[in-house]
Amino acid sequence: MSVPEPCRREAKELLEKLSAADFEKNPVKVVFDDYGMTVFACGEEQKIPYEGINEIFEEEHLWLLIYDNEKALLLQKCDLASGDAGKFAAYICGKIGAEAL
Repeated sequence: MSVPEPCRREAKELLEKLSAADFEKNPVKVVFDDYGMTVFACGEEQKIPYEGINEIFEEEHLWLLIYDNEKALLLQKCDLASGDAGKFAAYICGKIGAEAL
């Protein structure tokens, strides 16, 4: 299943806003390990255990993770630094006990 239309609109608006951001000065890094996801941004670190990830949606060029029941994280497949993009959604689904949508 692909990303629902309301999520697509929200993602598009977010990406348009973010296109003006200077990520060279403020890089964002997302790391997945055995315990969950860690987001490094603006000098801060946010840890989200796999139990906090609710859903993952996969599109041709990106993944959309819904976590903490109300937050979303867009990940571009081209930014994957290690691992197999073809197996990423299945890995996350295995950790959260869900099916990729």
